[in-house]
Amino acid sequence: DGPRFRWRGLMLDSARHYLPVESITAMLDTMAYNKLNVLHWHISDSQSFPLVTKATSRLSLGAYGPDLVYTSDDVRNIVAHAAGR
Repeated sequence: DGPRFRWRGLMLDSARHYLPVESITAMLDTMAYNKLNVLHWHISDSQSFPLVTKATSRLSLGAYGPDLVYTSDDVRNIVAHAAGR
């Protein structure tokens, strides 16, 4: 059983609508069940930058809330979760 189309995926906009890490990994699981292979993760925007890194730590002050941010470890864990699917 193979895919009919090479690119099949979803776009996730967590810059404007924060989603907990658990929701993102659950979505990745659902994508795998449905043979979707591309996730376009819109993680930053001019209105919100919910990503904290060593180089961009002050940019995350523009997030919608101080607890509504993703850390570098969060991103690494999400990417690892996706790679395992």
